[in-house]
Amino acid sequence: MHEAEDGGLVTARFLATVDASTGLIEYYDTAQSQTYYIVGYWTDIDFTETWIDLNVIKADESTWVDRNLFTGDPSIPKGSVCLASLVNRSAGNEYNVGVRTDGCMFGEFVRIIPIHEAEGGGVNALSMFVKTSVADGIIEIWCEDEAPDCSVIIQGYFDSNMDFEELFTLKQVTVSNVWQEFDLTGDLDQDGRVADFVLRHVDPDVTAFLGVRGGDSSLNRYINEHESEGDGHTGFSMSAQSDADGIIDLYAEKWLAEAFHLTGYFKFEIPIVAPTVTTQAATGIGYD
Repeated sequence: MHEAEDGGLVTARFLATVDASTGLIEYYDTAQSQTYYIVGYWTDIDFTETWIDLNVIKADESTWVDRNLFTGDPSIPKGSVCLASLVNRSAGNEYNVGVRTDGCMFGEFVRIIPIHEAEGGGVNALSMFVKTSVADGIIEIWCEDEAPDCSVIIQGYFDSNMDFEELFTLKQVTVSNVWQEFDLTGDLDQDGRVADFVLRHVDPDVTAFLGVRGGDSSLNRYINEHESEGDGHTGFSMSAQSDADGIIDLYAEKWLAEAFHLTGYFKFEIPIVAPTVTTQAATGIGYD
């Protein structure tokens, strides 16, 4: 991870299966500088961890390129819902990076994010879920620059019980420092679905708190995101379950400097569970 600035945080999302005996294992360089937030969990479904770094050559910059995850190593089953990190490693330039399922019917520039420059030798990343095509296991990636600056990292995939409907719909807050309700009924196939969001901070001068929670939640589920750089965006991704009326809440400390994109929703009957304790400081050992 690259350095944080102006008192904010640099964030990244990971999914991990909790081992029955060891819990979770953390890795860090400096414990005093890192915090882990447990923002929810699924039950009765399997998640297989991977680390597949996908990139493009010079000739394929700034265009959608097919990548077959079924024929790769490791092989990911066709029709799988995968967690993808969109990565920028450049210390001096913001770059557009994107991911979508093969044959996506959105416009050419949908599901692409301008990720601001990384600094100090680290990386900057945002994440989205993507479903491999049922027919052949293909996804499409977009990298504005060739490797090593830009890549899409596949962190893992759910078992066949999970389905995901890809979207990329802007939900613009209109007030600051207030949990604002949004009705997703028109976006979802049914109310109560777990929705996934990319929360983007665009102000290059100040930090800002951003958050998302279920419509019936009272958790202050927000993070202080550090300032963005240049013309790129910083931010993070988070899921929340809409309530019985399709409501979720969004939070922005500075509403004019934020953009919230609904990137899709999960189609699985077991809801995500929001924990009552949401933070865990880095200790270097497993925790339950």
